Amino acid sequence: MIRKLFIVSSLFIILFFALIHPSLAQTANEYAADQFTASISIQNDSSLLITETTVFHFIRGTYTSVNRPIATNHTENVTIANANMDGKVVARGDATGQYSVTGTNPLRVMWHFAPTSNSTHTFSLTYRAKGVFTKTATSDFLGWEAIPASRNYVIHDATITVSYPNNTQIVGPPEVVKGPALVVHPLQTGSVVYKAKEVDADDPIDIGIDFHARSLITSAPHWQTWKNQADNYFLPCFSGAIILGVIIALALFLYTRKQQSPVTLNRNLTVTEPPDDLTPALSGTLVTSPTRGDVHYEQVLGTLFNLANRGVLSISEQRQTGDILTSTIEGADAVVFCVNLLTEPADLKLYEAQLLKILFHAEDMPSTALTFTDIFKRYLNGARQFDTAVQQTIAKAGLLDLNYVPLRKRLRQWSVLLISVGLGASALGFGIGIALNIWPIGILPMSLILAGIIALFIRAYCRRLSPQGVQTTAQWQAFDKYLQSIILHKSEPEDGQDIFMRYLPYATSFTWGISWVEHFQEEIVQNGLPAWFQRNTDSNDTPASDIYLSNSAALIALMEQAYISPYRAMQPTPLAPDTLILESSK
Repeated sequence: MIRKLFIVSSLFIILFFALIHPSLAQTANEYAADQFTASISIQNDSSLLITETTVFHFIRGTYTSVNRPIATNHTENVTIANANMDGKVVARGDATGQYSVTGTNPLRVMWHFAPTSNSTHTFSLTYRAKGVFTKTATSDFLGWEAIPASRNYVIHDATITVSYPNNTQIVGPPEVVKGPALVVHPLQTGSVVYKAKEVDADDPIDIGIDFHARSLITSAPHWQTWKNQADNYFLPCFSGAIILGVIIALALFLYTRKQQSPVTLNRNLTVTEPPDDLTPALSGTLVTSPTRGDVHYEQVLGTLFNLANRGVLSISEQRQTGDILTSTIEGADAVVFCVNLLTEPADLKLYEAQLLKILFHAEDMPSTALTFTDIFKRYLNGARQFDTAVQQTIAKAGLLDLNYVPLRKRLRQWSVLLISVGLGASALGFGIGIALNIWPIGILPMSLILAGIIALFIRAYCRRLSPQGVQTTAQWQAFDKYLQSIILHKSEPEDGQDIFMRYLPYATSFTWGISWVEHFQEEIVQNGLPAWFQRNTDSNDTPASDIYLSNSAALIALMEQAYISPYRAMQPTPLAPDTLILESSK
């Protein structure tokens, strides 16, 4: 699936760039403009009469057309006077030997001719542009894109001549607004010449000249008036949209605060024993996922060890040969650890009974003894039922906020409504604004979109827990820190063996199971294994010291096997039964 998605994405990207950049679609073709000349004559009515001549050299490939795009966004009108090819006037049309005019901005003039290759042809175009000058406080400014950016050929030599009538004079030096051109000052007055060499593809040349104020125009062109009007509206509309969006979002935030009042916590809690009677699975869910309440495999392991402490389960070691999965315990014999169901008392909690049902009473393969890999696989099949049972138990304890689900639902509905209305209103506003030349009014309804997006963030940070749940979670997090301090040798409990046995399910549910066992190796050597752990007694007699060392190693191996079972269950090719190298007596 991922491979197919990658291939489709790659083809889409290639097609996209080919469409936006015609030169990529015709890499086999090559042509250039040996020479480009433009004569821009400023008329007494302030219009521009422009004649452009381009000498194209078609080097490689076959061609049937060339085009000249003319930007019209800073003009009031552009009209085509005539077009020539190789010195001959061509008529307007779409047939071979004619030229066509399409589009509005840019206005695109296209010459159509018989297929040609490895040849040189000259194309000329004469057109008139009105409303080009911009009125400023000190001058009448001529800004013109003499060579367009939207082209895919190199211009080797370019000359642009601007001539102006006697009733005006230039104010200040002529400018090259954009591009590699240089200004050439001729001996005679009344004209300005720009020259450029080797103008790269898509590299424009924009020129700018200031003339005496009111010598060419007495009022601003319509497009400038509309632009100034839109500019005047932009800042108020943009600011208004931000302010309105923030106000709506603030109202949603205050509403959420009213539904879920803040809880004051003591951040310096010190808890050295379980703060209440929550089981390892429930407290582990609060500690490891206080915001989302996700239940993980570690909570399953914590439940299993808790049930083992209560006599519901036992764990047995079985030696066997076969492929070995290397662990941190060195030795020669491979072992597998099985979880055995001993009894099912009536006082099991809802999620405990559900877990035993998922693991040991599967309809397709019931069993009373399972390896940890089997446990993980069966848990995956029934994870939703176990997770739901855990959440129901947490809710029954009064730890979940009853407003959480309906509040998130309302915020989602409001967010969708705000964004939908905002999109529709913005589209309508831009349409009306463009028609009235005040397009920024379309920005105002975007405040609803902004408020809708903020509402989604508020929804994401709604508090799942009740005030009691928040306080309980803080206490259990403090207890988790205490367990970590023991592992890191920052705290040393007086009754190590008792602490080890009682808190092993909690440490496992808090994800510290292996480190917990490793820390208490000395207690295991002195006091032996938990009552629920059954060692393999089929081996030869060994010295007592070796047996005790093997006991601690066996328990570490058990924890490692329990934690790594998810990775083994995901192997594409099944490995041998759960095996770990265990240090044994010699």
